[in-house]
Amino acid sequence: MTGDFLGWQLAFVNYTEGFMKGLQTGWVNYAGKLTGLQFGFVNYAETATTGVQIGLVNLIPDNRWFSGLPNELAPGMIFFNWRF
Repeated sequence: MTGDFLGWQLAFVNYTEGFMKGLQTGWVNYAGKLTGLQFGFVNYAETATTGVQIGLVNLIPDNRWFSGLPNELAPGMIFFNWRF
């Protein structure tokens, strides 16, 4: 658990409350603001400037990539999610 982080986090649960730039690998990954890669079963980022999530459940609620879809259909995806 950390405020801001730059680098690689490796644990069962990774929690970065602030800005995370780098790589998170674990069962559950959380980042306030993601720039980088999350690889795990459940990945969650409040927002992402540039980022990729690979896992079973991937959530970026503030994902502008899908803003044109009906009712903001895809802030979460299975297996792969991104924001560029």
